[in-house]
Amino acid sequence: CLSLGLRARLLLGSFLAMAIVLGVSGVWLQAQLEARFEESLESKLEEHVRALREFVQVAPQLDGIDVVDPLADRMGRAMGVRVTVIDEAGRVLGDSDVARDVVASMENHASRQECLGAETGEIGRGRRYSTTLKADLIYVATRYVREDGSGFVRVSMPVQAMNELAMQVKTLLLVAAVLAVFIALVVSGIGTQIVLQRLRRLVSAARALTHRAIE
Repeated sequence: CLSLGLRARLLLGSFLAMAIVLGVSGVWLQAQLEARFEESLESKLEEHVRALREFVQVAPQLDGIDVVDPLADRMGRAMGVRVTVIDEAGRVLGDSDVARDVVASMENHASRQECLGAETGEIGRGRRYSTTLKADLIYVATRYVREDGSGFVRVSMPVQAMNELAMQVKTLLLVAAVLAVFIALVVSGIGTQIVLQRLRRLVSAARALTHRAIE
């Protein structure tokens, strides 16, 4: 009974130690992976918006929604992101995720965070809920300059994609943690058994010496 109690205590202690280590490391690893993924996503959006700017700056014509919106649709399909073209006054000229007849009624974008950021630096960024698409999006914008006018080009992507990846990461970490705990408990159980066997031999030897001393 004593050996069983000691074995249970050793296994319980090992389990608690492993659970704490895996829990702390899992939280840290998840935060690191999510941060790296968001950085990678923003970097990819920056590449897209720079390419979009070059395309817009050399386009033969960029006048009016009827001309710009089809271009935004084509670029959005090619890049796999939402593409928006905005003039200097903040009026939306084209949006790949919005029907052409709705573009004209979209809110003025001059005060949007990413556009304000693009005015003071090469790249402007934003993250907020889109009332047009009814979803949280990450936005990246930059300025374009043409002889017939200037404005902003913007690309965006739903945050849902990042959230879905975060859930996949959590699932993988949980599975890995369960497997690690199972393997560690098996190894710990084997180690505990070996230690207890040696302890029993020591106890038996001590008892034998005690009996001999008494005799």
